[in-house]
Amino acid sequence: MSQKPLLSLADDGNHSMIRRSQFVILIHIFISQGANLDAVLEKYSFDLDDLSSIPSYVPFAVELEIMEEAWKESIDPYVVYRHSVAPDLHRYGPVYSLVQAASTLRAGLGALIQYENLYITYFDIQLHIIDQWAYLSFQINNADLKPHRQFNEFITSSYTNLIRGAAGVDWVPEEVYFSHQQPEELKPSEDFFGSPVYYGAQTNLIVFDAKTLDVAMPNSNHIIFSIAKEDLEQGINDCCRGNRFTNQVASAILDFYHNQEPEDPKLPITRVAEMLHSNTKNLQRKLLANKVSYSGLLSYCRFLLAIHYLIHTEQTVTTISDRLGYTERSSFERAFRRSTLLTPSQFRKTHCI
Repeated sequence: MSQKPLLSLADDGNHSMIRRSQFVILIHIFISQGANLDAVLEKYSFDLDDLSSIPSYVPFAVELEIMEEAWKESIDPYVVYRHSVAPDLHRYGPVYSLVQAASTLRAGLGALIQYENLYITYFDIQLHIIDQWAYLSFQINNADLKPHRQFNEFITSSYTNLIRGAAGVDWVPEEVYFSHQQPEELKPSEDFFGSPVYYGAQTNLIVFDAKTLDVAMPNSNHIIFSIAKEDLEQGINDCCRGNRFTNQVASAILDFYHNQEPEDPKLPITRVAEMLHSNTKNLQRKLLANKVSYSGLLSYCRFLLAIHYLIHTEQTVTTISDRLGYTERSSFERAFRRSTLLTPSQFRKTHCI
């Protein structure tokens, strides 16, 4: 068996250190697979029952020694990782073990979104709840990756498999949207997702019943999850990335349009700044630092709400157009068609209200 070193997900770029949370998860994975690592742990004075004995960062060489001991006992780390949650998620190793250790799917997805928005700089992932529906979307900010259909489909199917790991193999989303154009072989995608698939959308998106988020994870472990989650959140605070701010702005926009008074449909950036107890200049600066424009974020939020109202309400297209702040119905129809290649009326006809 070849002994390739695994990538430490929170290392310093030289693979010299690994976070304590990842180290603890790694050890628990191997022990659960039958590995006897007591001698190695004792050598380094590591006590899993007393986690204070393990420093915040562990030398990568120690991680390699742990893996070598597992190999000696015919336990392949790659097999462990591949089967931790879903077959196509093995690259993320301990992070997906963290997700699996969460008490509910909501907690697991929350941790994963935090991780990917923190460490994978070309992602922008958001989860929003509108009424009883969950909208899990992701944008690809890397120009080299954005046009690639395979990348969009890999991430979307990965999240779908993750949800199925908790909700059951028969779980299907309500709809799936891709930002790339429709390929010739449409049917295989619909067969995999078990639901309507739309192409040429403004964002990559999975729509599903929000009740699914409260499904208990099959291998929950509150001790491992609490340790790793705390470490993950500390990393987010240390890095001071702007994704959380982007999410706050999006939530404010969604809240405004979903709960607004009909006679006040416009939402200038100055109003959002007031809602977030900030000012326009500061809001624009923070969005720019995260490579997000206010107009783009506004379009994204109105797109989510348009889908929601068309599918899950009986409001007329004109009412939806007015509610989302479009001055004319034709403007709304043009914007919607740019995102879905369908008019709002055509889109609604493909769904049952």
